[in-house]
Amino acid sequence: MMGLEMVVQETIEEPLEIRVSTFSNTSVAFVSGPGAGSHVEGIRVLVNYADTAFEKGASSGKIQTAYPIDIIKYGSPRLGKTIYRKGGRK
Repeated sequence: MMGLEMVVQETIEEPLEIRVSTFSNTSVAFVSGPGAGSHVEGIRVLVNYADTAFEKGASSGKIQTAYPIDIIKYGSPRLGKTIYRKGGRK
């Protein structure tokens, strides 16, 4: 997502939803709303944290990858449950 660093940052700061990874208990996917940057379906940012204390805001992490959402190619992403949804719904 070269050149879209601000879009990635905004997705982490104000996500539409946050979903846990199915590969690691210390990774989560921050999901933007539609239209993030030039991507009609939005983007996902995968962040890997040092430990599970991230759930309480007590851990640091680093971005592993960020990519545009493609619901045609990946209709069912390999992500776990939603742990945050903007507006309060899970």
